[in-house]
Amino acid sequence: MSPDQPTTTDAELRDPTAPMSTFRKLGSWYLLTVVASVVVALLCSRIGFEDAPSPLAPMLVAAERMIRVALVGTVELLCIWGFGCMVMLLPAVRTWRDRRFLAMPVGLGLFAWLCHNLGVLGLFSGVGFGSGSQIIAAALACVGVGFAVREVLQISRERASGHFAASSSTPWSILLAAPALGVMLLACLSVPGRLWPSEVGGYDVTSYHAPLVLEWARPGARLWPVDHNVYSFLPSYVEAIFLHIHAALGGGDGSTSGLKGWDGVGLSASQFVHAGCSVFTALLVLRLVQRLALALLPDSAVKQTFGRLASGVAAAAVVALPWSVVCGSMMYNEMAVCAVFAGALLVLVDAQTRAVAAGAGKVQPIARGFVVGGLMGAACGFKPTAMFLCVPTAAAALVFWSWFRIERTAGTGARARSVVITCFAGALGGIIFFAPPMIRNAIATSGNPVFPAATGLLGTAHWSSEQAARFISGHLSVGFVEGVKLLFSATPAAEGLGQPRGIFHVQWALLFPAAFFALVLSAVHAIFTRKHDARRSSLQLAILAVAVVGVVGALIWWAGFSHAQSRFLLPLAPVLAILMGLGVLSMARLGLWTGVLAGALGLGVVAFSSARCIAIFGAVQEPNQLLIMGQAAITGELVKERLSEVGASSEEGRAIMRNVNMEALVNIQKPKGPATDGVYLIGKATTLYFDEPVAYHTTWDARALGDAMEKFPDSPEAWSKAIRDEGQRQINKQIVYVIVDFLELNRLRASGWYDPRVTDEKLQRWMNEQTTPVREYRELGMVLLKLRPAR
Repeated sequence: MSPDQPTTTDAELRDPTAPMSTFRKLGSWYLLTVVASVVVALLCSRIGFEDAPSPLAPMLVAAERMIRVALVGTVELLCIWGFGCMVMLLPAVRTWRDRRFLAMPVGLGLFAWLCHNLGVLGLFSGVGFGSGSQIIAAALACVGVGFAVREVLQISRERASGHFAASSSTPWSILLAAPALGVMLLACLSVPGRLWPSEVGGYDVTSYHAPLVLEWARPGARLWPVDHNVYSFLPSYVEAIFLHIHAALGGGDGSTSGLKGWDGVGLSASQFVHAGCSVFTALLVLRLVQRLALALLPDSAVKQTFGRLASGVAAAAVVALPWSVVCGSMMYNEMAVCAVFAGALLVLVDAQTRAVAAGAGKVQPIARGFVVGGLMGAACGFKPTAMFLCVPTAAAALVFWSWFRIERTAGTGARARSVVITCFAGALGGIIFFAPPMIRNAIATSGNPVFPAATGLLGTAHWSSEQAARFISGHLSVGFVEGVKLLFSATPAAEGLGQPRGIFHVQWALLFPAAFFALVLSAVHAIFTRKHDARRSSLQLAILAVAVVGVVGALIWWAGFSHAQSRFLLPLAPVLAILMGLGVLSMARLGLWTGVLAGALGLGVVAFSSARCIAIFGAVQEPNQLLIMGQAAITGELVKERLSEVGASSEEGRAIMRNVNMEALVNIQKPKGPATDGVYLIGKATTLYFDEPVAYHTTWDARALGDAMEKFPDSPEAWSKAIRDEGQRQINKQIVYVIVDFLELNRLRASGWYDPRVTDEKLQRWMNEQTTPVREYRELGMVLLKLRPAR
């Protein structure tokens, strides 16, 4: 029997003789999980505000912000799904029975690819409501939402006719993920800058994920690499989606519209969209394990019971994972990678466990190969490390399916041709969906499409050889042996912020050991039952083999070739969760009680993960401060309101100004307007909350001051001129204020990452001769200086 020949139908996920209750028709376990998550989010909003005059006050603030953020974020997620639904109307894919689930990853990849290309053309750049960029962004959203609404109406018609069975298979066990989902939702409502110590309070978000969007949206700009921020050379597919949100909300690079408008609703909505990618991943894993249940379990009643249990455990394990909550609630890119990766696996599992639709058989290898390859291309566009973490697993699965998709009586030649055709289609899809950022980089660097990688082979672009060497040294592996030790060591590493760097980081909870245990159980079971049930056991072993190839390959890359951060392994979460689900299915094949025991263990892992998420959130000092006070607490708007009440020259006003943060101080004191003085940052690179654009360089890109100190070693005046010139080049402003972050400089120098030409001695001499101190923050190691007029 060919793997594509049908063994069961969707109807076997429920009792076909029993009427479907209204509760199940509505998919109410989903609804109940959402309601429970909202309740958890509202209750957790009181953490840090237990002594508030009214216990309901924090909850009301959270509820009001939740409505605003969810409105914008849900429209964007519907738009993404709608683009996927549009693709699923094509003849080659419209017969796929999981097309509505697959519309999520397909829409995500297509929409990001489209936003990136429109951004490169500058169509999302501009300022103001009613501007061309906003009209284009709104029109794009209308197209996506329109197709989503069309699909919802189609589902409603199918429900009315009794032909819709997907909701009947909704597992109750997903309810255990509600606490983690609630924490994720609550964290999305806060603007970036405070939550999650493992991410240094969102340093990457405030230094490049969000600020680059603002730079690309300036009038006359576009989504293009900038030579003062090397991270702009990354493919930036997720940031392109954030750019779409920014343009739809009015655009610009200030604080009155776009991401930062309305107290940062766009920032929170972007986090909400990334959290939605976590939910997409969980739903895809749920459906995938349901498909495995249909193929592996021998009895309809067993399929119904344990298919739901195993799929619910696997889905909840993904979304309740602390790393998923931490990264999913930030403007990151990991969960987008997870979503398209899970989608690629579902494409092949769906094919492996279903019949080829009549008349569509000849296009199936090409269509499925192209979709899998396109999703992997999009994954690399979200984050290039997907090349090592996701592509090997997807490629192994694609080869396996293309080899065994035809009749067993076929010869080796026919199978080889099937592999070649399918893999060629996959390679074509991958190239199409990953080519745009590579072409963009090749043009921007005059020949290096993967800059800042391969600088020794393809050129260093605008960097010096010293800069390239410094970047490589900061991203090299510590060595394979040491990497393996970090991977499995439970001893906190100094660079790991008090947590292990590998799989024993607290934010992995029990997922790795649970998946390994499930893998062993499944393998042993499949081997010992192969004589009695060869077809199911062979399929089970093949799935395990593909998973092992992918996971082991990813761990080898992590240990031997990456700079070994625990978060980098997050794209493995869907595979690990699938292994947990497969473990439950394997035990269910042995008998009722073994299946129940395996399911109970899986539910225990999920419950532990959910509890861990709440504990991690509660351990953050005042985790809801930015939820209650908003970005105004950072930008200085609250301070300005208070100063207007008490007077800036009063004793209380002076006391307030002595304690404000650096961004607030600059925003309050510096005059506003296009012709005003500019600000330049040394060491500090978190630019998000300055009201107006500031000039800066990342660690690897620091050139202006270093170049001047090298060319004019004894001329502080020349160093000041270089800074002024850099301000004109970057932001078209005359630099008057300079912020020096000594703590960050010391940290970077200790790692060997900062420009060695900018020494403490020269920097101190320049400060003494060319600047006047405005404010010093000793506890933060920062100082605000004012450049003396040029002579």
